[in-house]
Amino acid sequence: EDLNMQDTDAGRLLALLGQLPNVHIARSDAVKEKLAKIIAGGSLNLHIISDFDATMSTYWSNVSGTRNTSSHRMVGTSRYISEECKSRTNDLTSKYYPIEWDAKLTQQEKLPYMIQWWQGAHDLLIAEKLTKDSISSIVSESDILFRASLKEAVDVCHNKAIPFLVFSAGIADVIEETLRQHRLLFPNMHVVSNKMGYNAHGICDRFEDPLIHVFNKSEFQIETTPYHATIERRTNVLLLGTASETCK
Repeated sequence: EDLNMQDTDAGRLLALLGQLPNVHIARSDAVKEKLAKIIAGGSLNLHIISDFDATMSTYWSNVSGTRNTSSHRMVGTSRYISEECKSRTNDLTSKYYPIEWDAKLTQQEKLPYMIQWWQGAHDLLIAEKLTKDSISSIVSESDILFRASLKEAVDVCHNKAIPFLVFSAGIADVIEETLRQHRLLFPNMHVVSNKMGYNAHGICDRFEDPLIHVFNKSEFQIETTPYHATIERRTNVLLLGTASETCK
């Protein structure tokens, strides 16, 4: 009887998903089976892994009609960054963004370029001598837009003690501060991203290892983080992202 109920609930949920104009399901039977398993496992067997940019936040900005900001772009376009840094950051984007999306190159061929891009962008930010206070101000002045249902989702996870990992190739300090200021950061959440390092004067003088870029997330060992202890016995996961690399 319980199995029939779970199957029925999964079928109803699948039908609701199918009514959404932006949802496309290739293998309905496989998705229904997974939904039934998640429902049967309950909240005690579930954890969430989500990208940040264009996943928790929107892809487009309703304010400007252009791309929504990202954790890197939020810093790179702020008033705390010199015009020279902005110009050189734009040069990096113009050079490496087409490589990221070049269908003629394999992911392996793109890897060294992505490392150069991320390291170059981080070196430029280090030269700006940013502080934790400036990061807080940058976030408060940004116009980042979150998905409408995000608050409800993180509240449910918090109330049911469902571990929620934010896994991003962005900047951890910016992501954490953004979630904090928007009241979207809870004790059940953990952020894995590129973390800024500060010297004795509170000035960013490095980025901590490892470097996380768009193509190497699958190489990062979650087992090395405090987050792992909260999920090691949980058998179901919801993986949220906007690129195929998120699933690897």
